[in-house]
Amino acid sequence: MKFSIKERTIENESGFSLMEVLVASSLGALVIALVVANILTNHSVYFEDIKRTSINSNLRASMDIMSMNIRQAGENLSDNFPTIVIEDGGSDEDAVLTLRRSPLQEAITVCSTINIGGNKLTTWTSSSSTPACLQANAFPLVQTVMSAYTSLNGEVEGYIYNSITKKGEFTTIQLDPDEQFLKIKNVTNQYDPLVSHLYLLEEMSFSMAPATKTLNLYRNGDYANPNTVAFDITKFNARIEYLNGTTDTDYDSTGSDPNWKNIDQIEITLGGEKQVKTRTIESSISAKFFPRNILSN
Repeated sequence: MKFSIKERTIENESGFSLMEVLVASSLGALVIALVVANILTNHSVYFEDIKRTSINSNLRASMDIMSMNIRQAGENLSDNFPTIVIEDGGSDEDAVLTLRRSPLQEAITVCSTINIGGNKLTTWTSSSSTPACLQANAFPLVQTVMSAYTSLNGEVEGYIYNSITKKGEFTTIQLDPDEQFLKIKNVTNQYDPLVSHLYLLEEMSFSMAPATKTLNLYRNGDYANPNTVAFDITKFNARIEYLNGTTDTDYDSTGSDPNWKNIDQIEITLGGEKQVKTRTIESSISAKFFPRNILSN
């Protein structure tokens, strides 16, 4: 007796073989995985672009604020006044850019020595042979300065500066009843007659705080009360470019070329970063600005 067994392929109800179902399922899972991976990648790229755009917008806004103050720097100030000061400009975290301007063309001449700790500024003397220290010339000037000082309501402060020692400081101003003197707060430097002057001054200092990653603005030497210009800042560099082509990352009135009107441009570099999950998105921009008051006489 012979038996015959016919080979049969197991099929499901739809007529597909089990192998075909397994292959189709695997291909489907692969396609879904690729689609999901693509969606997640696009999602990540999208949010990275948002963060990068946010950083660049932040940096450009900061640049706009600094550029405005750079262009105004030096208004009504002399060639050798410390109008522009850069400290540690080549350091990513320690750079300080200070810009100064005066709302008033006039400056009061110091007509008698003010010793350290002194609080009285002589505006004229009866025995002086210097025109700036004659009562007829000094008194109208004092009135002009005091009137402007009062009307500006604290937006500017008095700044006394010795052009020989290159020392200066902010001070309060109050007219003495006999109108020959100005009362000021006790000075920390000596101010010699004729070479020292009292200015109305507006000072803007920009620096980065590494601990908080903020770019801060300090007005008129008030370093206890910063104004935050921008967040997520990780780099702040400043550099002077002179007309002769040389550069400097430390600059003030005591340098080899103290005349700020020999500056060609000021280059600023800002960098920032933001976190996207485990990734750090970084960006930086640089720009050069021209202090337009260089062109004034």
